[in-house]
Amino acid sequence: MRKSTWRARLSGVLAAVFLVGLLPTVTLAADNDPITRAGLAEKIYTNDSLKMLIVDDTTEAGFNDIDNCTEDQKNAINALANAGIISGTSADTFSPSKTVTRAEVAVVLWRATGCKSNETASTVVFDDVHIGDWYAPAIQALSAAGIITGTQDEKFNPTETITEQQVSTLISRYASSGMNRWQTGTTRLEMLMETYEKYKDSPVLQAKAEAGSEIDYADISDCTPEQKTAIQFFTKAGIVQGYNETPAAFHPYAAASSVQIAVFLMNCARASGAASRSVTSLSNLMPLAASDTATQAFDFLEAQGLTISDGVKDNPNAPGLTTNLSAWADAVAPEKPTFSPASQAFTGTLSAIISAGEHTGSDGTKIYYTTDGTGPTTSGTLYNGAISITATTTIKAIAVKNNLVSEEASATYTLQGSTVVLTPDPTPDMGDSSGDSEPSYAPSINTGRGGTVRTSPRTPSAGDTVILTVTPNPGYELSELIVTSRSGAVEVTDNGDGTHTYQQPAGRVTITVRFREEAGPRPFADVPEDYWANDAIRWAMESGYMSGTLESIFTPEGAVTRQQVWMILARFSGSSPADMAQAAAWATESGISDGTTPGGAVSRQQLAAMLYRYAQNQGQGFTGAWTFPLDYPDAEAVSEYAYEPLCWMTMNGIITGTTQGMLNPRDGATRAQFAVMLQRFAQALG
Repeated sequence: MRKSTWRARLSGVLAAVFLVGLLPTVTLAADNDPITRAGLAEKIYTNDSLKMLIVDDTTEAGFNDIDNCTEDQKNAINALANAGIISGTSADTFSPSKTVTRAEVAVVLWRATGCKSNETASTVVFDDVHIGDWYAPAIQALSAAGIITGTQDEKFNPTETITEQQVSTLISRYASSGMNRWQTGTTRLEMLMETYEKYKDSPVLQAKAEAGSEIDYADISDCTPEQKTAIQFFTKAGIVQGYNETPAAFHPYAAASSVQIAVFLMNCARASGAASRSVTSLSNLMPLAASDTATQAFDFLEAQGLTISDGVKDNPNAPGLTTNLSAWADAVAPEKPTFSPASQAFTGTLSAIISAGEHTGSDGTKIYYTTDGTGPTTSGTLYNGAISITATTTIKAIAVKNNLVSEEASATYTLQGSTVVLTPDPTPDMGDSSGDSEPSYAPSINTGRGGTVRTSPRTPSAGDTVILTVTPNPGYELSELIVTSRSGAVEVTDNGDGTHTYQQPAGRVTITVRFREEAGPRPFADVPEDYWANDAIRWAMESGYMSGTLESIFTPEGAVTRQQVWMILARFSGSSPADMAQAAAWATESGISDGTTPGGAVSRQQLAAMLYRYAQNQGQGFTGAWTFPLDYPDAEAVSEYAYEPLCWMTMNGIITGTTQGMLNPRDGATRAQFAVMLQRFAQALG
């Protein structure tokens, strides 16, 4: 079992970054004396090279132990705390007289300068600094920039206290390095512009912006017209606001931290209703103490299919990387829908599946579509599974995720039959030269697989009553019968006995007949006999646990929702819920789920967790200590709650991984996968 989650590590960081001090009185330190927390804040805040990078918000940060500090120290402490550069030792204490370690100074300078981490490095340069240490990214970045150095024995000594003179040396190196924040770190303006390209056409944010009010920021006059438009767009939509200054200022070139970017994207995705700035704003970088907000924001990004590194989670207020900004913004946006199969001709019945990325459903993506040629909208038909097509159809679809709408996609499926020209036997009588006989005409018959058509007479003359005898093959039925002439459609009468009649016009006609597979509970039209999960799907169907999404359609690659899991497991237990409400009540009472978000798609690890809880109710599962390893290359992607369930599931052969040898715990579970897991689960329970 894994030792801890990143949340626990973050809590450890918060406790370790600055330990609680006991002395409220602050004295000035000599150059060779250890620097105090108050002294460090003052030195950074009063340095010209660094102060220009810090938003000068000296509003009281809520510390009750800095009354004996000098005014400069108070201003420095409040400004750096409000900017997320330095944190308190608790919610209301700063411990100004506490000394500072070399690692702590590195992290504070890292946040203050915006010095970017070396993203390609896999090791750090000092023997006593290791990947995974909460201060490693800061030391790695500042070392690469030449701002910090180690000892002669290639150590950094991160836990040693640092002196006033040593801090002055570090700041001097930064000042002479030629770096500046907006060259090395992501700025607020860059964050907005990257996201604006995606959200400027969002119907939800557009409506909020139209109802909102502009703020006259005093410091955006040098921005381009497009940049000003973007700033006001997010301001009016209630997503951002300026700093608590007079006159109002936006500080477009101030650095954006990782958590600030994450919160910004989360707020854009969850914005709804009238414009309001009650959402978490970007007027200040997120304080370290607000770990719940950081957790929520990073969880949101991981729900989009992203993997957020421990370095980012452990240092949420560190400068945001431009590559992270781009990747996170892309992950928030929905992908353009794709169709399986793509546009093609077909005979009989075709099952079309729409998706929008590999995480469709599990990442909140919804797909809306039309089949009548009109453009799809968010008020149209919601895609819930494979679409059964029996006639020529064009499907148009959009994907919607996080208040964003994708490009429209379309696919055309053309019902097609083979053409058979019936040559009359004997040769039709075309009349003699006197013109006394009526000409006769052999029809052209188009028919696909699934049946035959016979005409009588085979070569009718104008005015004759023609009888069509339609004979479907076993398992098929008549879908459509059309007779057309050069003048248009010819009226056809269904006699109700398998025959149809029409009056032969002057000239040849074309008879088009289409057949479709008969509807029925078995087999499913979209589950071929050689489909990998066919046996499990048949078992689940015959056992009464699962049914099709439509008549004769199972939608094996469709997403599994939470309410579907509740209903199926309730049936599996022997219960017979009459509706989804009763299934939800059963799941809650059984401890399988909390009964919320019934329509939400479940991931593979969420499904495993619910099955495991059921197994525990039956006296199965691990008891006491267990050591079974989760030996997959992507095991680190497993969430803490699902680790034990997945170990038990893999140990019992219920989950065996993909053909690529991966577990893919965060991928959405499909109906076919659920059927296979349920069958193996039943065997494991005996």
